[in-house]
Amino acid sequence: MNKKGFTLIELLATILILGLLTTIVSLAFTTIINKSKNNYYTTQEDMLKLAGQDYFLDYRSKLPKEIGETSNITLKQLIKEGYIENIKDQKGNDCDFEKSYVKVEKIKDNDYKYNIKLICKKDNYETKN
Repeated sequence: MNKKGFTLIELLATILILGLLTTIVSLAFTTIINKSKNNYYTTQEDMLKLAGQDYFLDYRSKLPKEIGETSNITLKQLIKEGYIENIKDQKGNDCDFEKSYVKVEKIKDNDYKYNIKLICKKDNYETKN
């Protein structure tokens, strides 16, 4: 008996292998997309932090005077003063320039710690501090 074609077992094995390959490729793709998103926002956060540092270098009188005190400047103020352009999310929408900020804290004499908060609502991104 000379039959041509695939048996049910061969077809099921082929479908199983294709399903596994599809799952592996989609997981790898998702990982690449998430890394790309994280790298993008890390860069945006670094730019915001540098703009805040530049601002406080130019306006040293606005730095905290006592250890433990803090001062803030919003992204909106930094844009208005010309230290940075508006930050956009990955989809090209403006991030929240009123709630995004740079906070500086005096931790020692002449030593300051800069923290940033970047909020991009339309892309559901917020700095994780």
